[in-house]
Amino acid sequence: MVGRKQFVEANHSTHGNRGETITIAVVDSIYEPDEVGIDVVTGKTENYVASSEPITNLHGLQILHIISEYAPEAIYETHRVTIDNGNFKPSNFLKAMYAVKQSSVDILNISGGKHHKDCKQHCRICTATSEVVDSGTIVVAGAGNSNNEPEKTLYCPALYDGAIAVGSYESRCGFQIFESEKSNQYRTVPQNLHPPGSYWVTGSPEAPDIEPANIAFCSRRGCSDWHSCVNNRKEQLSDVNVSFARGEPDVFALDHYPYRRADGTVGIDTGTSFATALVTGALADILSTVAERRPLPTPDQVMDAIRNIPTTVDGTSQRKFDSEAVYRNLR
Repeated sequence: MVGRKQFVEANHSTHGNRGETITIAVVDSIYEPDEVGIDVVTGKTENYVASSEPITNLHGLQILHIISEYAPEAIYETHRVTIDNGNFKPSNFLKAMYAVKQSSVDILNISGGKHHKDCKQHCRICTATSEVVDSGTIVVAGAGNSNNEPEKTLYCPALYDGAIAVGSYESRCGFQIFESEKSNQYRTVPQNLHPPGSYWVTGSPEAPDIEPANIAFCSRRGCSDWHSCVNNRKEQLSDVNVSFARGEPDVFALDHYPYRRADGTVGIDTGTSFATALVTGALADILSTVAERRPLPTPDQVMDAIRNIPTTVDGTSQRKFDSEAVYRNLR
């Protein structure tokens, strides 16, 4: 994993409570966060697969890492349904959803899902999600990745109207960046600037053709005093998004996640999973703050706050996650 808050530029300013008093459930591939270096307070941990390992693949670790950067003081429940190849059995997913419904969970993060060509929100996954939302839990769900299959549309449970469906966009940086003293593979503006600026990869001896290569990504706006982010930012919807033929995501967030390869260089993973985790973490921080002034917002109120975000991904009509706007809409 790469340094704190260098994986996203979310237009998110911490509001003070950093998720305190909020319970977040993560349905993914992680079971025991403390055994893989994630220092968070855990509540219920449930395992629905035939493995005793703390993670079945790295995906759940990455997701929890992103969420906990924004909400380190939250309480986390983990429900492991995903096996090593990234798939899950619907029956295990339903067990996890039932367990969440029986708990006092404020936000449920679901990065995965199933593509159902003809679903009209009445499949088992959508029905279980509706029951969780009706119980008072805010569901944040990844819209799904196309995986070069253009016929794919919104995955279930993101297809369900009551779930906050998250699509992904990229924020690239056109600002002149400097060589790192430690490696010519990883470049950033000088680290004495706060917050950090761009990151990019130029390929790896172990995987020289990995994509996206030679692309500078924006890690957080405002990285220096002498250039304008607006003038250098290059936003675009990510190629991983599914078709919007059967509905569009409620909001789009950044999807690029840098990681250390075995050879020490930096690679970048992309996907709506990472955008979903960003929204979940930021919402937990926001809710923990607004709850000091008012009752905790309901799922419908949070959805309204999301759908009333005025900002869009540059050059599109697609709503871009803006935590300041969400905070104003909820406080």
